[in-house]
Amino acid sequence: MALRKKTRRKITYITIFIILCICVKLFLSNLDNLDFEIDMNTGTNYREDNIIINNGNDLVLNYCDISIGLVDIDTFNPILTKNSDVIKFSQLVYNSLFDYSKNMDLVTELVDTYNYNDNDLYIKLKKDIYWHDGNRLNADDVTFTINMIKEHKGIYYDFVKNIDTVEVIDDYTVKLTVFDKSILTEYDLVFPIISSKYYEGEDFKNTDKNMQPMGTGMYKFVENIDKQFLFTYNSKLKEKTQVSNITVIDYSSISEAYAGIKNKKVDMIFTSLTNYDEFIGKIGYSKEEYIDNTYMFLAVNIANKYLNNLEVRKAINIGLDKQSIFNDIHNGLGYVSQSLIYPHSYLYKNIDVNYDIDRAKQILIDSGLTNQVNLNLLVNSSNEKNVLVANNIMEQLQKINVKVNVVKKNSKEYLEGLEKGNYDLALVNFNISNNINMKMFEDNAYDSVFNFENVTFKNYISNIKDTDTYIDRKQNFANMQAMILEELPYIGIGFMKETVIFSADLLGVTDLRYNNLFINFSEFYKK
Repeated sequence: MALRKKTRRKITYITIFIILCICVKLFLSNLDNLDFEIDMNTGTNYREDNIIINNGNDLVLNYCDISIGLVDIDTFNPILTKNSDVIKFSQLVYNSLFDYSKNMDLVTELVDTYNYNDNDLYIKLKKDIYWHDGNRLNADDVTFTINMIKEHKGIYYDFVKNIDTVEVIDDYTVKLTVFDKSILTEYDLVFPIISSKYYEGEDFKNTDKNMQPMGTGMYKFVENIDKQFLFTYNSKLKEKTQVSNITVIDYSSISEAYAGIKNKKVDMIFTSLTNYDEFIGKIGYSKEEYIDNTYMFLAVNIANKYLNNLEVRKAINIGLDKQSIFNDIHNGLGYVSQSLIYPHSYLYKNIDVNYDIDRAKQILIDSGLTNQVNLNLLVNSSNEKNVLVANNIMEQLQKINVKVNVVKKNSKEYLEGLEKGNYDLALVNFNISNNINMKMFEDNAYDSVFNFENVTFKNYISNIKDTDTYIDRKQNFANMQAMILEELPYIGIGFMKETVIFSADLLGVTDLRYNNLFINFSEFYKK
C-alpha cells in the first residue's frame, strides 16, 4: 500500500514537472511577440510585465515616465511653429531626411541613398519607415513638406532657399533641382518631414491636427487633457529607450515653468535665460549647459584706416578678456572661440588666443600708434545684453589706448549699417549653419558681414566646397581656421550657451547638442 502511494506521488510530481516545462516553453516561444502598444481609439497603454521589447531586441527594463515643460505652445506643427521649445521637442516625434552625428558629421535618417547630377539632387527614401498611423513614408511626403515650408516661410525657410523645384520620380525617389549646387543642399535637409496624407483635405494652418502631431519618430501623440499632451513610445522602432511615456505640459510663461521645476511638477524645461537661479534657487534640481549655435563676434571694417592695419586687429584681439565678457554679462554661459566652426564638430580646430593686455599695448606702440586709436562700435539697441557687451568692450579697450564710441541703433538701422558697411566695429550675433559650404565668407553672399579679400583664404573656401573626402575636408578647414587667426577678418568672442534644467531624479542628461537635445535620449532614466 505504501509502495502504491509512493508510485502515485512520483507520477504526480512528474506530471507537474512536464506541465511546467510546457508552460515555460510556450512563454519563451511567445516572448518575441510581446509588444507595447497604444490603442489609438481609447488611448490605453498595453504593457507586459513592465517590459518593453523592440522586435525581440534591446530589452528595456525599469521603464519610467517623464514630463517636459514647454512655454506657450503655438502649434506642434514644426513647419508653422515659431516656438523654439516646440522645435526642440519635435526631435522626439519627427524624423528628417538627414541629421547630424555627435561630431556634427552628416548622416542619413530617412534617406537610403542620394546623388547629384549637375544641379539635380536625387534622393531615395528608406522603404521601411512608417507614420504613427501605419501609413508608409513616401516621396509625396517630402515634396509636401518642402512646398509647405516654402509657402509658409517658417523657421526652416532658409533651409530650402536653394531649392528651385521638387519633383516626385517614383514612390521612394525625389528630385530636388537647386539653384547653386556648390551650396551642398543635403546639409540643410535636416528639417522634420510631415505626412501629406495626414493633412489631406485639411486647412493646413488652422486644422486641429496641428495640436495632434503625427510623425515617424520615437514618440507618438495619444491625447491632450487640460494642456497636458501625452506621448508614448513608438514600439515599432528599433531604438532603445528607458522612457515609455512623455507628458508635455504647456506653461503660459517661463516663470510658471520655473515654478514647475521648483515644485517638482515637471521633470525638464529649456531656458535661454542666464539668471534662472534667481527664480528657482541653486539647489533641488540638476542642469546641463550646452553650446548653442549663436556665435558672437566683432565684425571688422577693413576700410577703416586703423583696422586695415593687421597689428591693430591683433592688439584688439588679445586686449579683450573674452571670458570676462561671458562671466560679467551672461553669467558664465559662453564658450570662448576665435573659430566660428561649432566646437563639437569634427571640423573644429581649437585656437588659443591668450588675453595679454601688456602685449596688446606694446603691439600698438611698435606699430607707431602712440596716439589714441578712435573707433565706432555699432550695436543693436534692442538687444540689451549686447549693449552691455558693447559697453564692456569699450571699457576694456580703453586700457590699451583704443577709444571706442558705442553707436546704438534700432534693429532696422543696425541691419542697414551692417549691409552698407557704416561701422568700424560691429557687435554681431550670428547663427552658424552646419552647412560646410561657408557661403558667408564669399563676396555678395547673403548674410555676409565679412569684408575680407585675401586670395589664399578664398582658395581655402573654394577647396572646402570641392572636397569630397573626410580627411581633405578636415585639413582644408584647419587651414582656413589657422588663416582666420593669422589675418583676423573678424574678432571672435565665442558661442553662447543655453541650459536644460531637470529634476534631480532624472539622470543621463549629458553631452547635449544644440540641434538635438535628445541625441542621448536612450540614456535618460529616473532613479
